[in-house]
Amino acid sequence: MKYLLPIVCLINSICYGQFYFNITADVADKAEVYGPIIYDLSDSSFVIHGNAVGDHRPFLLKINNSGDSIDSVLIENNNAGYTYNAGYKSIEKHVTSNIVNGFIQHSGGSSIAYAVKLDEFGDTLWTYQSDSLGNADGFSAVRITQDTNYVFTGPKESSSNGAQDFWLVKLDTNGNMLWQKNYGGGDTDYALNVDTTIDGGFIVAGYTQSYGAGNSDIYIVKTDVDGNFQWHKWFGQSSYDSGFVKSLQDGHFIIYGAYSYENPATPGEIATHAIVMELDENGDQVWFNEYSEYNLQDSYYYTHDEGFNSMAILSDGYLFSGGTDDSLDGTRLGWAVKTDFNGNQLWSRTYRKRSSANYFQDVTSIPGGDLVFSGFVWPENGSQTSDGWLVRTNCLGFDGPPLAAGTWHNAALNEVILENDSERFGDGIIYWGDGDSTLFTEFDDTLIGHVYASAGNYDISLIVNACSESDTVVINADASVTGLANPQDLKFAIFPNPAKDEVRIRYDINDLSELSYLKMYDLSGKLIYQEVITDQHNELVLRLDEYDKGVYLVNIITENGDNLTKKLVVH
Repeated sequence: MKYLLPIVCLINSICYGQFYFNITADVADKAEVYGPIIYDLSDSSFVIHGNAVGDHRPFLLKINNSGDSIDSVLIENNNAGYTYNAGYKSIEKHVTSNIVNGFIQHSGGSSIAYAVKLDEFGDTLWTYQSDSLGNADGFSAVRITQDTNYVFTGPKESSSNGAQDFWLVKLDTNGNMLWQKNYGGGDTDYALNVDTTIDGGFIVAGYTQSYGAGNSDIYIVKTDVDGNFQWHKWFGQSSYDSGFVKSLQDGHFIIYGAYSYENPATPGEIATHAIVMELDENGDQVWFNEYSEYNLQDSYYYTHDEGFNSMAILSDGYLFSGGTDDSLDGTRLGWAVKTDFNGNQLWSRTYRKRSSANYFQDVTSIPGGDLVFSGFVWPENGSQTSDGWLVRTNCLGFDGPPLAAGTWHNAALNEVILENDSERFGDGIIYWGDGDSTLFTEFDDTLIGHVYASAGNYDISLIVNACSESDTVVINADASVTGLANPQDLKFAIFPNPAKDEVRIRYDINDLSELSYLKMYDLSGKLIYQEVITDQHNELVLRLDEYDKGVYLVNIITENGDNLTKKLVVH
């Protein structure tokens, strides 16, 4: 069966209402890899290009707003002994048709470039493939040109310039070649994606082993409208680096991908981390940023790999997606990072569907601000295959609605400390029940204190927001006078906070007439550490190797009940 009739949206809230999904999908009942995704505004659906592993057929899958499959199309090719692999940026929508491309690869290693144009019903209009089955050629990406033809890029085997060159091919709307050009040096130059530029030309990105200082560097080639070379640039570290490109409306370019970094203390220990840079119209760098889920001091920094392979331009910044390694088990996670237009990070999220490896391949933003990611997940056990993976989130990257939750604790002098346990929110407000309120964001301290004018019971309203959704919980707290009678007699500080490997707790107790204790609790109230304080002024160094990541409460208390509590965050 081919594509079904479009879904008709009668009310905007139906089309753009909040949906979430984190699903796997299976088209060909085989191990599958899902690549690029596009949004079809005509019926508010998504079209994903992929291929069945070990099969010679590419496919298109169409799903609706809520993640339900509408239809799928398996595309035949007649090259016996060759398997199909989708390109990195290998689908474009042209009016009612779809253009897909990739590699048709022989088990011996040779490959040919392949492209197919389908109509709105999934029927093949034309197929293009390169001539030489013995070469190592392929299409990685496709874009619609300003004159409504198609430009493809990828690697092409070179007989003169090196193993492979950047390859740019322009086809007309009927699949006829208009021209083709090669770019590169004396070694391998591998093109990953292409974009059009404001002057009608093209910008191509990938990696080079012909230029630069490393094993491979990010390589950028700019051409005019006819594919004539204008300039090239390369960027990188000492090992393997690669990148993609997005053209901006002001003539500048965003380059994103990964740099490799070698541990200076352990030569040969190398890990990749995500990078983004902006180039001007001449290819000169405007700004550069690196992104990581790890600090440079983390032991995982040089053992866990990260990188970006897709981006979307939003109304208030950029969204990058790719992958990072989980710090606990080392498995691959889907990863998304939102930045402003200068590359400053606004938020970072990770995603998982299975306990095995989870890969994002593409991301798109849709009307209303939601984000949709496509990729694939590896099997968890022998009864599974790799399957396509699709995630839909709200505009803040959360794959579920905001959830308000909190617990309260008594503190000194009619003070209540609210532990904000809320999930999936961007900002919120606390109404303390006495006319006062406190604003907060997801990045603020989760322990928020408030001092009441008098003791009593108060209804505290905790409201959290995410995009167009909100959630509220009402917490009844008893603000009785308890705890420290002379807070000036007891002081302590925790640093660094957040902490990872160890934390220092420095305390100052003016009166040690009573026996004092330093205690640490998890958020369930379980006592996990205790030490008797024998000195008025001291600094305790506490190793954190045995503690899980999370929030803990550190408390100093005397026998007569005087106490002070502070929060410790363990990363």
